[in-house]
Amino acid sequence: GAGTQSLKISSRGNATMIPTNRMLRVLFKDVAWQNAVTVYENGKKLQTDKLLTECAAAEFIYKPSSKYEVFVTFKKETQLQRLKARATEILLRGEASNILKGEIHKKIQAAQTVNEYVTIVKISGLPDGIKQRLLETI
Repeated sequence: GAGTQSLKISSRGNATMIPTNRMLRVLFKDVAWQNAVTVYENGKKLQTDKLLTECAAAEFIYKPSSKYEVFVTFKKETQLQRLKARATEILLRGEASNILKGEIHKKIQAAQTVNEYVTIVKISGLPDGIKQRLLETI
């Protein structure tokens, strides 16, 4: 199924404290970058570009006099599903033996629990930097 998260942004006080053309970036850290983010300014949909980030995000020029609502729609996943998807991306980019990365990827995809995933990563023989990336969101 799908889930939705919304965030309302408005400002009070001295608007002169916010510079003209201030860019505001909203990151949804636990939502994959492929998920849609929509921004509304005073009820009207804003055109935003897809950002090159590792999570769902939007960036727009912030006007203190406006009210914003930011929506992210995402596929509901378990922690293990998110870890497996993230592992694929990390292993594709990581510097290590392709044979080793392929073997570890198969083991990770076969993991049935988060604890099993952690054990596979810890004893994998992958460089420490890759291990840290694979475990940093747990």
